[in-house]
Amino acid sequence: MGWLKTNGYEVTERGKITVAIVVVLLIFIIPAIVITAFAFGSQSPPEVPPQISGPNGQDDPAISNGSHPNGNGSDTEYPKNGEDGSFDPPPGTSAPTPEPTPEPTPEPTPEPTPEPTPEPTPEPTPEPTPEPTPKPPEIGPVSINTTSGIMLFRYSPGQQDSLDDGTVSMLEDFVTSPRNTSSSRVSVEIPNLPANETSMLKSAITKAFADNGITQNRLTFTTYTAGSSESNHEVTLTFVPGTTTK
Repeated sequence: MGWLKTNGYEVTERGKITVAIVVVLLIFIIPAIVITAFAFGSQSPPEVPPQISGPNGQDDPAISNGSHPNGNGSDTEYPKNGEDGSFDPPPGTSAPTPEPTPEPTPEPTPEPTPEPTPEPTPEPTPEPTPEPTPKPPEIGPVSINTTSGIMLFRYSPGQQDSLDDGTVSMLEDFVTSPRNTSSSRVSVEIPNLPANETSMLKSAITKAFADNGITQNRLTFTTYTAGSSESNHEVTLTFVPGTTTK
């Protein structure tokens, strides 16, 4: 038969299936509801932020409204604690980490003092070069010594036919020598020149002495060999006391 009868009700096959589905749903739904209710009941209520009271025991309206004394609502600023100016963060928050103190910079190591450079050895002072002997003048006076009665001058037959002014002036000093006495004679030493040049030189010397009071008979001429390459020659005059040379 496709149906049953229980307590006066007729139960069909379709009813059996419906009842079975309801029972299964109740088995799964009721435990889920119980577990969910237990989970919500175990959660703790949210923490209420502490209330900060003002100087008179009243709540600070700025803080109770969610704003900080600095007016910007930031939670990075904390109220000062006491007179030292430190900050105490509210419970549950960490204080700002202080910046690390910079390490002191090491002083630079002084550089080593360089050793003094030895002074160079002074070079030996070279010996002074002797001054060259002054070259005698081509013509004119060379030297005179009135005390000894000696006079020297240079004569150039190619440049002159009489004594130069310097030689004439020196001869004026020469005749003032104390060796010039009435009995003294003058020795005149001249170079060995050609006859015409010798005659011209003797005439020039004789005239110069005559102008100073010494006559030709007191003059004695002697010659010496002169170099053929020389253009000027030295003449020596000397007072010779008490002698007569023929």
